[in-house]
Amino acid sequence: MNLGDVVIEEDDIYGDGVNVAARLEALAEPGGICMSRSAYEQVRDKLDLNFVDIGEVAVKNIGRPIRVFKIGMDQKADNLSTPVAPPVPATMMGQRVRATIGLALLTVFLSGVGLWYSPISVRTDLPVPLP
Repeated sequence: MNLGDVVIEEDDIYGDGVNVAARLEALAEPGGICMSRSAYEQVRDKLDLNFVDIGEVAVKNIGRPIRVFKIGMDQKADNLSTPVAPPVPATMMGQRVRATIGLALLTVFLSGVGLWYSPISVRTDLPVPLP
């Protein structure tokens, strides 16, 4: 988590804020959150969480070390987190896939039947080659 400059041009996003945030993400433990000093100063008195000062960390492509804080993942953090929606059961996904495949096969079959029984015009004005 970082506060910094972000530039958006067409489909590209870049800037100091993006670079620092990417480096902080790499420092975080799985499921954890690391933040820069600027982000920490904005939230430290507003959230009842345990912040751990990691210290100054030198990271790739950033000219100066970054002061890094991480959120202590304890009961306080769990109480503030948003539960993740459960994934769609595999059985429901399988039913949808089978139904889609069935409809596709039915469409192909009915198209073939329609072509088989469609009247074919035969030109009678063409000369017939003799054997």
